[in-house]
Amino acid sequence: MLGDDRAKPTLTGYTIHVKYLSNLGTFFEWAEANNLIASNPTLKVRVKDSKSGLSGGAPMITP
Repeated sequence: MLGDDRAKPTLTGYTIHVKYLSNLGTFFEWAEANNLIASNPTLKVRVKDSKSGLSGGAPMITP
């Protein structure tokens, strides 16, 4: 609902990396190996932990 100020559940950086980025990266590796794309765009994506500033935390995705 719009205007709903209740806290929403978030994904950890680990979950984003393991469940989403790794699968997406594998797909793009295949596409690159088969000359469908020039390079794998997921290689430059990092997930930053908003609490500690380390990779692997909350879902703050930066290119």
